[in-house]
Amino acid sequence: INGDSPLIDPSIINKAINLYSKDCYDLVTNAFPKSYPLGQSVEVVKFDTFKSILPKFCHKDHFEHVTTFFYENSDNFSICNFKNSINLSKFSTVVDNQYDFNRFEKTIKILIESSLFPNYTFLDVLDVYKNND
Repeated sequence: INGDSPLIDPSIINKAINLYSKDCYDLVTNAFPKSYPLGQSVEVVKFDTFKSILPKFCHKDHFEHVTTFFYENSDNFSICNFKNSINLSKFSTVVDNQYDFNRFEKTIKILIESSLFPNYTFLDVLDVYKNND
């Protein structure tokens, strides 16, 4: 989970962990391809696999986004991607700039006031965004 994703839906994290626990995947993700909004991406990586490929990292991107190597070499890994029922990848819940931060702050207040926090879903977040932008 990236630091710019403070509103990630906990159920997405749980889904990834459950999928990882059931089978022997090198990587479980919902970002290959994306179907969830930006800011709702989760990746669970098998430690032994990660440890074995770390010496092969040769680009700055490999160190910043450590799963890039997996995606670039996907034929060499066991990757499980789970998708949302509707492709919502055009939406964003990330916090990358001041506008995003202000929207995040407002969203948290609304989620708390509506008693959805901390048990919100990414659909709740998108609904707040849609109704308060």
